[in-house]
Amino acid sequence: MIDQPWISASIIVSAIATAIVTWLGYHRTTQTFGDKKMSTSLGVGVLLAGWLGVAMLLGLQGFFLPNPEQPVPSIAYSAVPLVIGYLFLFASKSFQKNVDAIPPHWIIGVQLYRILGIDFLILYFQGQIPGEFALPAGIGDMLIGITAPLVAYLYFRKHPSARTAAIIWNIAGIFDLTLAVTLGVLSSPGPLQLLSIQSPNELITAFPLVLVPVFAVPLSILLHLFSLRVLLGKKA
Repeated sequence: MIDQPWISASIIVSAIATAIVTWLGYHRTTQTFGDKKMSTSLGVGVLLAGWLGVAMLLGLQGFFLPNPEQPVPSIAYSAVPLVIGYLFLFASKSFQKNVDAIPPHWIIGVQLYRILGIDFLILYFQGQIPGEFALPAGIGDMLIGITAPLVAYLYFRKHPSARTAAIIWNIAGIFDLTLAVTLGVLSSPGPLQLLSIQSPNELITAFPLVLVPVFAVPLSILLHLFSLRVLLGKKA
């Protein structure tokens, strides 16, 4: 359990705010396409709310905590929304059209929330999570979060190098998340643990920190993939 209530609050509030802002950005795009596309917006809103709600409920019940009797760790189910979200992009023409219409600077700038990677660093310095995970994940997230509005501004101002910068930023963001997930698995209790044997990364599967791997990480990866889709299909 996280010792500081304000850190727990920041994680929960950030997850809720991220879901709302993500939906608002998508909803605003659908308004230009009429009532038919608005129904897609409602569906996306319901999915986001349901995803976050289920993640919170299961997290509170300890569903994602390590269980030696399970052949597959429960935290692995966090990949399900990621797969569904990406498949939905190919299955729904309405969703596809709306994603392609999202302004590139918005879908980049929204990831400002990644600056909350500082929570990992705070928890590390307080001895609550291992450095093998906290330092790369925390610093990487902070760098992506800090640079998000800068890259978004370059694209908004139509800077000549904006498109290249945005593509590099997205790739770096995906790499950061992939590294964080890998280190999280390797430092957490379970059959794959190779790091932090003496002080395992137990908090990452406990509520509310578990909202990071089961909600924030998959959503961030989807935003990066959607952003790359838009960027690679357009010229700045």
